[in-house]
Amino acid sequence: MNSKQQFISQTAFIATAVYVASNIFANILSVKIISLPFLHPFNEVDAGVIIFPIAFVVRDILHKNAGKKIAATVVLTTAGINIAMVLLFNFVAILPPAPYWQESGAQEAFSMIIVPASRIALASIIAQILSGLFNTHVFSKIIRQNPEKKDILASLISNLLAITLDTIIFTIIAFASPNTPVETLLSIIVINIIFKVIIAIFGAPSVRFIKINIDKELL
Repeated sequence: MNSKQQFISQTAFIATAVYVASNIFANILSVKIISLPFLHPFNEVDAGVIIFPIAFVVRDILHKNAGKKIAATVVLTTAGINIAMVLLFNFVAILPPAPYWQESGAQEAFSMIIVPASRIALASIIAQILSGLFNTHVFSKIIRQNPEKKDILASLISNLLAITLDTIIFTIIAFASPNTPVETLLSIIVINIIFKVIIAIFGAPSVRFIKINIDKELL
């Protein structure tokens, strides 16, 4: 393995790890709805917005360095990991609790967190697959025209479109219910898009920093 191949492998490995971790962290953090002291009336948003936007940027880095097929595989594999997380969460939730755990109310509190987290993870899986594969397709179409000069443009356009798709699908599936005000849903969608777009804009140039020659057929 030459130095360039080794660098590509290390970059792809790190990008994959960050992508998977940011997805899992965001799914758990999204259980909590936070209130921001600005952007009223659109100031309520799931806490997962703090970390999840990073996934879009590192997916582009992975795509540029490892190719379209690898990027799509990582998206689908991450969805599988999230499915496993949901199954494990629910399995643990139904296991008989220790007496002191039950008496202290910890079992009820645990279930109150796990059930919403499972729904959020399922919403994330659906949104992630649809937006992730869509992002991969758009990024591929643009960057193939000129891998070294259109990488930033490809990242920006693919992320802006995928962010909108992901946010709408995720919010409706994860939070829509008779008990959730429409204003809260709109707030979550608006704030998520704003945060993700800001990070996408600032993060897109990072795709340019890693200058690696890649066969256009793999992009």
